[in-house]
Amino acid sequence: MNKFNIDFLFGCPIYRVKIDPNSFNKEKMVKTIEANYKLDPVRNKWDYAGSDFHHSYADFKNKKFKWVDLDSIIRVYKKVFDQFYVNVFKGKGKCTYSFNITNYTAVKKGQYMRSHDHLPDADFSCIHYLKFNSKEHTRTKYINPAYYSRFMKFMFPKMHAHADNQYPGNSFMFDEWSLPIEEDDFIIAPSVLIHEIPKQKETKDIRMTIVTNVSIVK
Repeated sequence: MNKFNIDFLFGCPIYRVKIDPNSFNKEKMVKTIEANYKLDPVRNKWDYAGSDFHHSYADFKNKKFKWVDLDSIIRVYKKVFDQFYVNVFKGKGKCTYSFNITNYTAVKKGQYMRSHDHLPDADFSCIHYLKFNSKEHTRTKYINPAYYSRFMKFMFPKMHAHADNQYPGNSFMFDEWSLPIEEDDFIIAPSVLIHEIPKQKETKDIRMTIVTNVSIVK
């Protein structure tokens, strides 16, 4: 049984669970992504906004790169989602859901991914931190959808100054927020939340994530 933790970010629930690194072929997956990164650090450059990183979105079948074997991790994710929809997400009886791995990302010094959401493709977007050095890598940044957040420090300066800016319950009064992340964390967040990968600082390690969308079908 996996243990889910819940943080409320801007009033939205963020679900977090640990993925057992021994439950799938993590080492092989990491080595394959590292090899692909070396082939092209800016694989499949992403759109007009100038995102600069290596990723596989809409490019999984590109024969220039090695195939990332996702079979073992798909089975692990299914167990997580089975538990999530039965024990964590409170629905009206049983539901049928579907999920698909949409992307993997690989980022090093100076690279970043622009802000975006996952609408209308999913109910929840999920990030698995496959390789993440909490001392060196930048956290995923979430953008507050509430317009008033930009004014809070001016309207309520004493409260804003006093608020613990590491406690998610206070996130409603800040423009952006980054949750503390560890390697092997699996985050399930509402797909409406805008998020980004800030520019990486000095690091020798590649920051790697696997991105998954999940939705209730009926």
